[in-house]
Amino acid sequence: MLIRARALCWAVAWSECHEIDALNILEATHLAMRRAVLGLAVTPRNILVDGNRLPQFADIAPQCAIRAIVKGDCTQPAISAASILAKTCRDALMRSLDVVYPGYGLAVHKVTARRIIWRRWRATRRARSTGAVFVRIIG
Repeated sequence: MLIRARALCWAVAWSECHEIDALNILEATHLAMRRAVLGLAVTPRNILVDGNRLPQFADIAPQCAIRAIVKGDCTQPAISAASILAKTCRDALMRSLDVVYPGYGLAVHKVTARRIIWRRWRATRRARSTGAVFVRIIG
């Protein structure tokens, strides 16, 4: 993929259902963002966050400038590229889950089928959350 080839580095991370349940969706998203930053091969100088709230990065990227941008995926090429990376990683996960859970159509209808399988899985596991939060960060 061109984005992966041209990026200095990139990482995709997520929060698990039990973390979303324990923290709340916003804090679990921030946790996933921290994981993504920690997963980068290079410490970033700037972090652009798509949204209106900033997670705490001071302890892991102390010299980094951080900026929240509402609808940043529409205006910032780096955020748009990161969104594409996250979606392609999610799609790959859905294809692998399609093998584990045949009959749900996960490989074909990734977002819709993801909701179906998470609902069924949630019903059997008694979890309150419906899935993982994918966060994208590129340097």
